Amino acid sequence: MLNPNRSDKPSNKRKKEVTQNAEKKLKSNNYKAATQEELNQLQESCVDLSETVLSLQIENILKSFKISAKYEHFIETWLAGLTEFFGSLPSESEKKQSSEIKWLNKKVINPMNNEQFNLPKFVFQFLTPKSIRLTGSKLLSTLQSDNISVDVAVEMPKKCFQKEDYLNTIYHQKKAIYLCYLASKLRKWDQQTNLEFTYDRLDALRPILRITATSDLKKTITCNVHVQAEEGSFKLSRFVPWNSNVRDALFDASDSESGDIVPTPHHNMSIMRDLTSLANDNFLVETVKPVVNVTKGISLFKLWLKARCLNEDFCGFNGHIVSMFAAYLIKTKKLNSSMSVFDVIRSIFLNLKFSKWHVKGIAIVETMIPIEKSNEIFDVVFYDSTGWYNVCGSLSLDIYLRTIEESSRALAFLDSKNVNNFRYLFLQDMNPLFQFDHLFHITETAKLDKILSEHGCKSDRDNYVGQWYPHILKLFTSILRRGLTGRIHSLTPLPTKGSSWQVTESPPNTVKTLSFGIKLNMDNCLDVLTKGPQANHVDAESFKLFWGSKSDLRRFQDGNITESCVWASPSDNLMKKRLITRDICLFLMNHHYNIKAPHINYVAGQFDLAYRVSRTFANSDSEYENSENLALAVIRSFDDLAKMLRSLDVELEVTSVLGSSPVFRYCEINPVLPNATLLEKENLKIFQSYRTNDGVIELASSGKWPDDVVAINHVKAAFCLKIAQQLNEKCQLKSRGNVDTVEVLKDGFLFRFKLLVKKELALMKEMPQRKMDSFLMEKDFILPKLNTALHTLYLKNPCYGPAVLIAKRWLYSQLIDPFLWPDICTELLMAYVFIENKSYDQPLQPQFAFIRFLELLRTTDWRSHLVILDFSEELKDTQISEMENNFKSDRNSYPPLSIITSYDTKKNSMWSKLAPTVEVLTRVTILSNHTIQLFEENMLSDVFRTKMFFKASYEGYDVLLALRKNHLRTTHIYDFFMNTKKHNLVDKTVPAAGFNPVDYFLRELRAAYSDLAIFFYNPCGGDTIAVLWKPNVLEVSDFDPNNMNGRRYRGHQKYEYNLPQIIEDFQIIGRGLVENVIQNK
Repeated sequence: MLNPNRSDKPSNKRKKEVTQNAEKKLKSNNYKAATQEELNQLQESCVDLSETVLSLQIENILKSFKISAKYEHFIETWLAGLTEFFGSLPSESEKKQSSEIKWLNKKVINPMNNEQFNLPKFVFQFLTPKSIRLTGSKLLSTLQSDNISVDVAVEMPKKCFQKEDYLNTIYHQKKAIYLCYLASKLRKWDQQTNLEFTYDRLDALRPILRITATSDLKKTITCNVHVQAEEGSFKLSRFVPWNSNVRDALFDASDSESGDIVPTPHHNMSIMRDLTSLANDNFLVETVKPVVNVTKGISLFKLWLKARCLNEDFCGFNGHIVSMFAAYLIKTKKLNSSMSVFDVIRSIFLNLKFSKWHVKGIAIVETMIPIEKSNEIFDVVFYDSTGWYNVCGSLSLDIYLRTIEESSRALAFLDSKNVNNFRYLFLQDMNPLFQFDHLFHITETAKLDKILSEHGCKSDRDNYVGQWYPHILKLFTSILRRGLTGRIHSLTPLPTKGSSWQVTESPPNTVKTLSFGIKLNMDNCLDVLTKGPQANHVDAESFKLFWGSKSDLRRFQDGNITESCVWASPSDNLMKKRLITRDICLFLMNHHYNIKAPHINYVAGQFDLAYRVSRTFANSDSEYENSENLALAVIRSFDDLAKMLRSLDVELEVTSVLGSSPVFRYCEINPVLPNATLLEKENLKIFQSYRTNDGVIELASSGKWPDDVVAINHVKAAFCLKIAQQLNEKCQLKSRGNVDTVEVLKDGFLFRFKLLVKKELALMKEMPQRKMDSFLMEKDFILPKLNTALHTLYLKNPCYGPAVLIAKRWLYSQLIDPFLWPDICTELLMAYVFIENKSYDQPLQPQFAFIRFLELLRTTDWRSHLVILDFSEELKDTQISEMENNFKSDRNSYPPLSIITSYDTKKNSMWSKLAPTVEVLTRVTILSNHTIQLFEENMLSDVFRTKMFFKASYEGYDVLLALRKNHLRTTHIYDFFMNTKKHNLVDKTVPAAGFNPVDYFLRELRAAYSDLAIFFYNPCGGDTIAVLWKPNVLEVSDFDPNNMNGRRYRGHQKYEYNLPQIIEDFQIIGRGLVENVIQNK
């Protein structure tokens, strides 16, 4: 037994002995600190483990895309049959003039669109193919199971061609007729189910025949037949980039053959590709195919390109470039057979990141063609194993630069050794809609034709052989790149979908559409001025010619007088400055090509209307134009007030004054106008305000606070009264002290401060009956810290606040109010888009940040995903792993939507603890998916219809409660559906602070009927409450004396809910506010 009278001396002696023993152990070798070598070994072990996990992930994904043995066997057997079929085709006995080929355009229609050409006469004779061989992905075993499409090269014998067939597309015409002959014979072959023509990489000079194989397998197997000339059919030196092989007479018979001769590098490379195909395929088989891990790395890289839409279209970074680059790295000893797949893919990313093919091209072998001269002709230069063919001849400079940028990001992912990054690299498809800040789309076909005829030069027409897409792409990008210099990070043509058609049909008329994606440069995109050369400089005239009427002479403070273009005033708000890039693009299209704004669907700031001030309350002052600007005015006033509060003479010093309302982090969707007033009547002080801006006051620490919660509340009330008194007397501010808050009127804004005492929170946590109160108070302590973090995020990227405003407005418009989906959840998920969304750069346009927010909602599996927000990178990897493991092992203790920040790591998602429910989360996920689909449709249409995104459907709800419009409190927010009648009913009277009849009505309904129904409402000007019965309400149940509330007898000892009476109760509770009740059938 413990003896309370026992002396402390023995225990002190024992304590001393223990301390001495501990010191000896610390001094012994068993407890010495780790050496630097040991720490390095530990770090290397961690790195090796991460690489091992990543390697396993890579192997798993390669296995999932590998073609099974069953399909491999079928393909080999089927290709053997195709080879035999082609090889058995007899040669024609005589040559025929092209105009005398009777079967052409009867059995099979020529896939070449020759309407624009004045074709010379030539002769054609079908000869049995020289060879039929595999080419493309299947040749290197990099074919993927998601799209089983095999490429076969059919070689036309040399005798099919005459000496000058390389001129004026005769070579391409003969290839097309040869392809038609093969198609006409294949129609009778029983091993095919469909024959179609299409263009190889959308190049109209390269039609291919797509055969669908006859099979009983689940997946469709297709074969692309490429017709090529036999190696040696022409001298390769005829096709060097500076030679001309297209004459003006091809387009206009009146032009003489001796007209201007201009280089035709694209046409030349089209033929050179065929002539070098066999040599390059043999080179790849000898160099790449034996190194299995390199072929796997190529497959992985192609998968990466496909996810980012970089390998599509006429000017994409195609798979052939990837294979040749891998061979180049092997030749230069940067890849070898001892490397793992992880090492291979990392090396490809690394070398691509530091490549500069657009400045100084590369070549696999020493080339006879000067690299420097090629860089003057092509955007990107990379010569093949023969030294004659530029495999990047069609690659767009913009696509190449973006591939470099994405490679840099991919390399950072791999080097971070974070195994969770794998899915961002290879498993997540990156829709072009989510990769850019601005998009614009031109759809007027006639306009594009006219532009080419008026502004296109003959040299480009001849080079691209009349193909409109690369020609007009060059026109537009040259103008836009010059006009947007410094403002944008990249200008990228968006991929267009290719078409295919039956061999018995004519080629479809090309729908000429052109789309661009723009990534802004954060440092310069908001500049209001485009500064040109000085007035007396030689380039001044060129600047004025380029900018036209927009250019003007301006004198600057440093005394310089220069040509300049002004796009906005320095005092203009951010909403307008974010669209300067749009204004420049629209101006350039109009000035240079006469394309008016209505003919361009420019997608950038349409959703900005969501947070504009209503036309009823807006004025000419740009500061009052939208919620973002008004927030700045509130914060300025709050900062001044905070200084005053900290200077007050109260018993305990005011140590901090922090905001907690969304307005302090630029996230308040309802505009906070400076129209608050104080109504003083007799002894009453009534503050009138549409919105109260909440904050907290923390006092200096003191040991004199009582040990009782009630007593603490009394002391807090005394402090509130004292603070209000001093604000009235010393600062001449109208204020009022309440039990636990202080209300202050300043600059037309009403502020309400809550006094926080840490000891009160500690005492409440010890009281089980006050569990919910302590939870809410804990939120009051953490929310100001979170507010500061989100405010800092906005300062780093001002796009964050407006993006949150659009997201909130969208949720509200779908009748999801803060009760069903807390505002703070929207703010945190949007922060996650900016901080943790690793697949993309941070968005610089609110509209596309919102689209990424929707993408996060629709693609995330919230049952298995925990959102962790580390604002200051304070959390260690071990902490994050621990939180994720706790989440997985005890998922049921977390809410459906789980969000943890670095300020509440131990709280199991306190911000979404009460809402949203599983049903609401599912509903929002479905809505986000529908909204993105709607956005994609609008992006490609002639007009972007903004209202559609902010209109709710009332179908599917059981009861609709229509509210009297003259009793609704205005929110000052822009109304997408404002009409004259509704405009006249807006109540402009400033109400008592905190009073909103609809809020009170909803609170009563939810308190009384939350177990029977869910109530939906749009807080931004909604005039209808939608009611949805819960499934159990419609059920008939047996008699239960403990559960008879709201039920009625149905007969046969069965009871059901008395829905008519409940609906009548709704009307009674909302008497004066509810105008009409509609029951949907």
